[in-house]
Amino acid sequence: MAYELNDLAGKVAAITGASTGIGAALAKRLHEASAKVVLASRNGTDLGLDGAIGQSCDVRDVAQLESLVDKAVSTFGRLDILVANAGVGHYSGFLDTPREHVAEMMETNAMGTINLYRAGLPHIIKAGNGGDLITVSSQAGLHGSPVRPSTAPASSRRWGSSEPSMRNSARLGSAP
Repeated sequence: MAYELNDLAGKVAAITGASTGIGAALAKRLHEASAKVVLASRNGTDLGLDGAIGQSCDVRDVAQLESLVDKAVSTFGRLDILVANAGVGHYSGFLDTPREHVAEMMETNAMGTINLYRAGLPHIIKAGNGGDLITVSSQAGLHGSPVRPSTAPASSRRWGSSEPSMRNSARLGSAP
């Protein structure tokens, strides 16, 4: 089902996990709605979108996300939309998933979201025009999954880290 987007001319969006899947689809839709898009992914693709910026980025690395946000602001003069989409998962039983894979999920899915919001929110708040935080996450964070029980804790942390960020930002006047 396709949803209608408002005209986003003049708006700037930074999207993590933007090279494939949901992230690429969101990037294309935002671009079609006239937003300027800054795309973060492991391979740094701009998806061939006219005027888009693609940058290689590991969301676990705060400096790389700060660089992404700085590039958006220095190129387009503002930042309005943050899309936390980058994530990893593992298809194995909870006890069968190695600890290092669980740690990777927590660092990428949960901390990657927090890192993006901490890097981008100051720019959105400073602009004072409102903004949008969009968190893409697995349903496993809400009610678990029998085929991916190891993914649930990371997805739950992603959901849990997003709501307080949005509430705090709304109090500061950055949300419409």
